[in-house]
Amino acid sequence: MQWVDIIKTPEDTVRVYANSRQVTKDITLRLNWTFSPDLTLQCFVQPFYADMNYEKFFQLLTPNTMDLETYDYLALAENPDFTINNTVGTIVLRWQYRPGSTFYLVYNLNESRFYSPVDEAWTLEGSNALFVKLNYWLKIRSSIFVVLIIFLKYRFVENKADEIVNHGSAVFQGQH
Repeated sequence: MQWVDIIKTPEDTVRVYANSRQVTKDITLRLNWTFSPDLTLQCFVQPFYADMNYEKFFQLLTPNTMDLETYDYLALAENPDFTINNTVGTIVLRWQYRPGSTFYLVYNLNESRFYSPVDEAWTLEGSNALFVKLNYWLKIRSSIFVVLIIFLKYRFVENKADEIVNHGSAVFQGQH
């Protein structure tokens, strides 16, 4: 027994339940392939199938009980049966073309197909995406790095030098 719908009428609120038959199938597939220490492929794919059929419909007579009465739900509403085929997955190609520098190519798969017995048609929705990421390791000599830090520090402090000196001397003299 499964809840299906709530129908509000001028006389009453009808809570609809039904016997249902559900079939689901899913599998998870993974593949990790190392071509070399610098080149790898990782795949994850998960197809999913669900088929739901509602058979006998009932009206709940009294809340918090199992008092049910047969109800002609299909005369007032559409058939709630449905079928879903969904596939999600990710494929990642990683190439380390230099030590510390990496190129990624990522494909994200997300497709969903929904079958409506009322429309007798499949609806396809997908949001697949392709991503590219490039990391490049900059090898900076330590002397250039020190000069760069000193330059940045000087530029940052240049505008606030008076404020820092004045505040520091005031604290040192106990005037803060």
